[in-house]
Amino acid sequence: MIKATIILLFLSCSVAGQVIPISDHYHLEIKKSNDLTDYIDITVYSKDQSPLIHESIEKPPSFDTNHLFIYQDYNFDGHKDLAIYTGPSNCNEGNSYNIYLWQEDKFNYHDALSDLINQHCEPIEIDTQRQRLKTKLLSNCCSLESEFAIVDNKLVEMASVMHYYNNIETPFLYTVTTTKYNKGKKSETEERYFQGDKLYSFSLANNKKQVVFVDYDSTLYYAFLTNDEHIEMYYPRNQGDFTIKNKVITFKNDNVIYEISPSRVLVKMNGHVYIMAGDKTTVQGNWEDLRNFKNVHILD
Repeated sequence: MIKATIILLFLSCSVAGQVIPISDHYHLEIKKSNDLTDYIDITVYSKDQSPLIHESIEKPPSFDTNHLFIYQDYNFDGHKDLAIYTGPSNCNEGNSYNIYLWQEDKFNYHDALSDLINQHCEPIEIDTQRQRLKTKLLSNCCSLESEFAIVDNKLVEMASVMHYYNNIETPFLYTVTTTKYNKGKKSETEERYFQGDKLYSFSLANNKKQVVFVDYDSTLYYAFLTNDEHIEMYYPRNQGDFTIKNKVITFKNDNVIYEISPSRVLVKMNGHVYIMAGDKTTVQGNWEDLRNFKNVHILD
């Protein structure tokens, strides 16, 4: 949440005007535009009565308790700036603001900062210690958290994290994509985590990995997980078949053959055979439930 000096104003339609001191150097005046409209004028004056900012806005619906301005240092230069209310936001019944930065004894409108605040339904977080602005966007499929710096009063994106948790094609995947920017260079990493119900699963004997089978749209999927549900490998990515013979499920992925029994994993790769024993006490599910899928062929 924004930590700032927020003025709560109590006005009525009959009030001709109200003066609010902001600091020793300037004050804010609020008054009706005229008796024929539902607009109000918000003007910021310097100590010598020179106008610094002027906004004419439609009278807010709940006019008696609105946050009409925020007094906050947005660019971390040690001087407090002003956010002037401009109307209701398009989401979450919030408020929209124009941001004015205090520079060289005057307030200057900052288009990028104003857009940043008004385009995000969640309140921005101001990290004064790290001098960063943090935003969040939410939707039914994902969330995007971004971090910005102010460099020479320009808004610069430093990093973002995308959480993609509702992929229709692979609903058992929860993907986290981290993007970082360093001197104009972009780097990106992606991690996949498991979500959803496990049809059949067991942990390996070292208790650091898990074997999981899941079902989606009558298709069987296999996933190899770490204990924090991070997916190291899954099959099939697009299309792929399994075979079952003598209680062993076999599939081939990128020239690697996997043979999985109810509590063991055997991997054949480059002429070598690797056996990973499972912990029988961790088995969950019924092995026979893995037989009835459109991409499973029964050979016994």
